[in-house]
Amino acid sequence: MKKKISAVLLCVVFLAVLFGAFGCRDEGTKDAAVGEEKVIVYLGDSIAEAVAGPSPLTERETYGYYGILGNINGYTFYNRAVSGYQTKDLLTFIQREDDGVNMVKSLVSTADIIHISILGNDLLGYDISSMIIEAGSDTFETEDKRLETAYENLDKIITTLHEMNPDATVILQTLYNPIGENSPLVSSRAKSALAAQSYVAKDFHKLAGKMISRLNDVLYRYLEENTKKTLLGKVKYQPFYLVDVYSAFEEVYKKNYSRWQSLFCPDGIHPANEGHAIIAEENQKMLESLGLAAENSLQRYKSLRNEQLNRLYKGIISVSPVVEDINACTDMADVTFTYFDAVSGKTPYYANEPTYKGTHFDENLYFEFTSLRFGARELTEIDFMGIVIMPISEQSQISFYEDGTFEWKLYLKGGFINLLKLLIQQMGSVDISSTLGLDIDYLQSYYLQQMFPGFDYSDLDKSLQILEAALGVSIEGIDSSKQCVRETALYLAQTGKIVINDPDVLGDEVGITWEGDYRLKQIRSDLTGETYTAIYINDDFFLGESYFRFTYTETEDGIFIRATNDVAHIVIEGKGTRS
Repeated sequence: MKKKISAVLLCVVFLAVLFGAFGCRDEGTKDAAVGEEKVIVYLGDSIAEAVAGPSPLTERETYGYYGILGNINGYTFYNRAVSGYQTKDLLTFIQREDDGVNMVKSLVSTADIIHISILGNDLLGYDISSMIIEAGSDTFETEDKRLETAYENLDKIITTLHEMNPDATVILQTLYNPIGENSPLVSSRAKSALAAQSYVAKDFHKLAGKMISRLNDVLYRYLEENTKKTLLGKVKYQPFYLVDVYSAFEEVYKKNYSRWQSLFCPDGIHPANEGHAIIAEENQKMLESLGLAAENSLQRYKSLRNEQLNRLYKGIISVSPVVEDINACTDMADVTFTYFDAVSGKTPYYANEPTYKGTHFDENLYFEFTSLRFGARELTEIDFMGIVIMPISEQSQISFYEDGTFEWKLYLKGGFINLLKLLIQQMGSVDISSTLGLDIDYLQSYYLQQMFPGFDYSDLDKSLQILEAALGVSIEGIDSSKQCVRETALYLAQTGKIVINDPDVLGDEVGITWEGDYRLKQIRSDLTGETYTAIYINDDFFLGESYFRFTYTETEDGIFIRATNDVAHIVIEGKGTRS
């Protein structure tokens, strides 16, 4: 399961990073509040990263719990979580030296609050079906060994964090139980094995709860064994504060199973929009108890949801009555229930309208790709049967204009396109999905339709329109009006495979154009004193920073940009010229 999910997430994130799906608005209401000057950094796994979950994906900072907490408390917030991370990965990550605007070490060393979601992949990153079968017979030997290793890593993580930043408030959260009667995480093999033990579908949640409880016990046990008290019982050292997300989800499960199901993505493991909202609610309670929450956080939460209603659903639902109901709510839970009850099953409106906010370059800058790496593969040079090929066209570049807009053009060379056409002619067909190891049906059913509501590759024109409306992306050189293109799309819809059997599917110029807006921001490390220039892309969704961000530098040798993405192992570098 881990390999399958990880492979899909890499493809999704590569798509999203390439298209610049994520952004954040730099302006908003700035009322005086307790949280106003606080800096919070989020670490951990995919739950915290909030890529697989928010729907549509462009609402990551208003649906992901990290963005909700950051926005309603007026924090300066940074998300450095990485999908797929286990405790061993996080331990290495927090000690990593600064890498431009990513500033991992600086942020961890100087943040007021460090929030962590971790441990899930230490257990659920393996064969879930085998584990739930073993849970049926109360056999946990393999799982307990993994969790003991996780405990040791957790100890090193917490010790390291307090050494790096002894003044920070560290918050962790328990993991929810995502498995129900119809969970896609329970394979046919597991169902058969459990049936042989006289278990039925309604037992799956309870069996999974045994596993999740053992995982969460690592956190509770660590707290109990490492909290130090005075002789009078007063706490003088607490390694971290623990938020009980598990119980909050269980409460929904017991009261309303249908609603509980809606807390999760179609993949059955990541929290969907309302799941993130519940995680935010539980964390907000902890922040309030610690005196770290904004006094007007509830009003801010109402404003956040009301703004979403007007921006995403105006004309789709009757917004005014829902706004009135939200304004009458007395706590976050009521706001959450009212909002999601109103928008359930509705497809939001997509709008890609540049905001032109912030500081921009005072002249046009054009950057050619000097490196485009995806994992260990350098895409600017490809070794094809012993021949080094440069597939990226010279017209490919990233441009930042003085009016606050940017344009990304990534095109294939004509010679490389001709080579692909020749291969298609000689081989009869090329199965792109198999070559890349993509499970297209899984990708669409569990992720793309979640991330981009209304997306359906059986309707090519509609899906391309959604990508352009949501992300500002257009695909060049693939003419959807051509019969061969429509046949390729129809075959994709029927089989879940991208198979090209007609060279004419590819135009003379094939590539991607991505347009939007950007802003510049000076980022200073309080640890080193060094200042970086960040370029934030499509920066029009609340506070924070864009998911895809460049570090801009000027040296005697010229001007340069560099961006990285940890989950997809992407590194983009470019050298620029001025207009």
